[in-house]
Amino acid sequence: MAVPACRRPRRRGGLAPGRLGPRQPHRRSTGSGDGCRSAPGHGRRGILERLVTADPLVCDSGLIVSAQTLLSLSASAADPRRRSALESLNALIRENADAHPRVLSLCCIPWFELTGALDGRAEARRVTLLVEKVLGADSLEAVLLRSLAYPPAPGGHGAGERLKAAATPAARCWRGSTLVSAWIVLAGIAEEGERSAEADARLARALRLAEQLRVERAFLAVGGLGVSLLGTRVGRLGDLDGFASRILTRSAQAPGENRPGPGPTPALVAPLTERERVLLRELPFHQSVADIARKHNVSPNTVKTHLRNIYQKLEATDRARAVTIAQERGLL
Repeated sequence: MAVPACRRPRRRGGLAPGRLGPRQPHRRSTGSGDGCRSAPGHGRRGILERLVTADPLVCDSGLIVSAQTLLSLSASAADPRRRSALESLNALIRENADAHPRVLSLCCIPWFELTGALDGRAEARRVTLLVEKVLGADSLEAVLLRSLAYPPAPGGHGAGERLKAAATPAARCWRGSTLVSAWIVLAGIAEEGERSAEADARLARALRLAEQLRVERAFLAVGGLGVSLLGTRVGRLGDLDGFASRILTRSAQAPGENRPGPGPTPALVAPLTERERVLLRELPFHQSVADIARKHNVSPNTVKTHLRNIYQKLEATDRARAVTIAQERGLL
């Protein structure tokens, strides 16, 4: 049975997958406390590997399946191509989701993202269907994934209203971090619609919840949407500025998020969002920013913002270079 978002589940061994750093006694964030200091990611992976090795027959499936899932999620963050990690998650979750719904709730958002990035939106929507079946179509996890699988048209009337209605303290959600993720996505929808005041309020709500529930990793999900939104607002978030600054400072060094050194196919600084991938596909064609804006029913300023994000994430200096890099990385 699902639990309210404010009820924090028990964790074994002090492993808290929603945290960017090791678990510490709760105190209000100042942005510089020792409680935020990261432990090496490989140390936690070592603990998980020992747990799995110690129970080869999976006698304690509740523990071992969770450990295997966390290992797969860690691998998906560390490997820029991540195909093996996706295959591991596919096999693990499809086999165990019914018996271990909390494991599905733990990984459904990164699993959805990884599937969409490597296998496309149609396969990602299959993940949504499984989440609806196991966790319930009215669960916040299912409503959130459906809003990502079927994104509203930019500026569309009522965009995100179902998600907003579901994202309440009484929400039927399996993990408190899902409530944080929902308000980050809602802030992104408001930002897309150029409703900056509404985006500010929604992001502040996500931050407040994240501070109360001690979950930070939600800001790294959905293509780093939360980090991107924080980056343009830090310094004007009032008493939440310290917590926001800590997330921004720590996000690049989060355990399991470190990328390998330069290789033949370097990873993006952050994954492209769905909107950015849509606009990226427009770049090979000879058309102006105004043309692209009219085609997608958004303002030229919105297109320019997305293009700046695309160039930054691809480490490109102009449109031609962005197209070349995207083709080299299989994004076009």
